[in-house]
Amino acid sequence: MKTLMTLFLILILGALMKKVEAQDTYFSGGQGTVDNPYQNSTVQQLDSLRYFLGSTHAGTHYRLMNNIDLTSFLSGKPTGWTPIGSAAGAASFQGNLHGGGHKITGMRMNYASLNRDYVGFFGYLQLTAVVDILGIEIVGGNAIVGASSTGVIAGFNVGNISSCYVIGAVSGKYNVGGLVEYNNLYCLADCFTTLGVLV
Repeated sequence: MKTLMTLFLILILGALMKKVEAQDTYFSGGQGTVDNPYQNSTVQQLDSLRYFLGSTHAGTHYRLMNNIDLTSFLSGKPTGWTPIGSAAGAASFQGNLHGGGHKITGMRMNYASLNRDYVGFFGYLQLTAVVDILGIEIVGGNAIVGASSTGVIAGFNVGNISSCYVIGAVSGKYNVGGLVEYNNLYCLADCFTTLGVLV
């Protein structure tokens, strides 16, 4: 009995330490809950969302604390931003990103030569994913370019996106959209786009 209790305490402490490590290493504050989401204040913190994929992080909450410009971060990267989430299941984003009325600027992606599918800020949003109150602006002749399933916020979406907007240009070989390319029924609400879609 004593051994079981010790093992139980070790497991609880391990889980708590992982949560603290996530906060201290990747974000500027928060606990990942709906009332106290992990805080994203820098490009690096926003980029860290890619380390929190799959069902293990479903239901975790993240919030932009200010506008974030990707221009310097993407300098010298020919393909630009790497999509967060690349396929269904463990490789998909299943958390909640709350934009808080802020926007992401300096966005660009060019995966035409790599023939990559699921191209967008998020490559693949799974069922539990939520993205809300967020803007993404692509300016200065930049664009989002992919093969199939290419969109600005997400290439493939079966999560829920609401009160978001995108401005800019997006293109691909086939299956191209503005906010998203593939979208599950009733998964978009109160969103708008001002962009050119080139297929």
